[in-house]
Amino acid sequence: MPTTMLTDAAIKKYPPAEKGRVEYFDKDYPGFCLRVTDKGGKSFCYYYRVKGAGGLSVTGRELVGPQRRLPLGQFPRMSLKDARKAYGEAFDLVEEAKDPAELRKAERLSQNRSRGKTVDWLIGEYEKYAMRNGGPKKWLDGDVQGKFRKHLSPICGDLSLDLINRAQMRSILRIIEDKSAPTVPKEIIQRASPMFEWAVEEEIIETNPFDGIKRTPDNKRKRFLTDKEIIAFWKATDQMYYPYGPFYKLLLLTGQRLREIGSSSWSEIDRDADIPVFILPPERRKHGADALVVPLSEPALSVLSNVPIFSRGDYVFTTTEGDRPIDGYPKGKARLDRLMLEVLQEDDPGAKLADWVNHDLRRTVETGMAKIGIQPHIYEQVIGHAIKGIEGTYNQYHYLPEKKAALEAWGRYVMKQVGLGDDNVVELSEVR
Repeated sequence: MPTTMLTDAAIKKYPPAEKGRVEYFDKDYPGFCLRVTDKGGKSFCYYYRVKGAGGLSVTGRELVGPQRRLPLGQFPRMSLKDARKAYGEAFDLVEEAKDPAELRKAERLSQNRSRGKTVDWLIGEYEKYAMRNGGPKKWLDGDVQGKFRKHLSPICGDLSLDLINRAQMRSILRIIEDKSAPTVPKEIIQRASPMFEWAVEEEIIETNPFDGIKRTPDNKRKRFLTDKEIIAFWKATDQMYYPYGPFYKLLLLTGQRLREIGSSSWSEIDRDADIPVFILPPERRKHGADALVVPLSEPALSVLSNVPIFSRGDYVFTTTEGDRPIDGYPKGKARLDRLMLEVLQEDDPGAKLADWVNHDLRRTVETGMAKIGIQPHIYEQVIGHAIKGIEGTYNQYHYLPEKKAALEAWGRYVMKQVGLGDDNVVELSEVR
């Protein structure tokens, strides 16, 4: 923690930190410092403690609160003179036992709401910043812009910045992970985190929602719903109604991906065929894989029978009368979690619901089918995993009868758990 006399000339000469950041504290201004990062970025900030924020001692003396850091501005956009002026104003507030960070936060949030600052707005502002300051190179090349526009904007582009938090960002990344290449979530974290950190430095937001999120998402998840959770899941979806209630039920009954079911259309469903099917075309499959034929079990057909058909458009699950598919997945999942927890706590007030993501429903189907004796090569076909190696090259059999039998067996198992079926006998002769 170097202490020095900050001057404009000295600030210009300070080299980048060897690692992370280094802070130079002004010996004449308590708590006032210049932060220099390993990228060469320089910014002013103020470290302080508020008297009384730590409560009272046993003798009634006011205790100071924890140390806090107030960003003041970036150099050279903010001069040393202006930084000291901002520091003085904040210092006076601290002397009055007021927290300048909290006051600024309240003012900023009010401004954000009134001005409608959204994630898309931030992307645009950061783009301008990158153009003015000559980097980041990948952003200027269009790579980052493209990924943000493709993956972030459709999910949270219109979300107000004052509503963004770490939990919500985790949900957004899980949606991205579910419908994109495995490397995309990592790239989003690597590129979006500096953007949000810049927003913190610019006092647009209070905290970076990517702080604490691993750069490499956990690709070895083992989470699946237990039988008790399946019961809670079904009862919760009964309370959600259309479109999210039946949508989530079909995810559980078919084992398909979130977007594959969420963007399904009636033209992809043939309920009158000898074997009723849902045909997922290549353009809607992950990585452009071959078309996938998913047999529809009796429970799945029962769910679809209660789904309305609109004349305006062909989408099965919609809030726009079929014109567009549903897209409010984070809100739908959050409500489902709340309802599941309520169901679990009806019998056990202390019950908890372990964290799970939408993609875990596919693992639930896999695990459940294995549990009732269905062979791995069949349930892998059901959920749409490609046959690997040379066998995948020469084996063009689509296992339609076997997939039908497997999904019917799984459907009966689920119905038995939720109290809607008595037949728990699984016929495996057609599934092997």
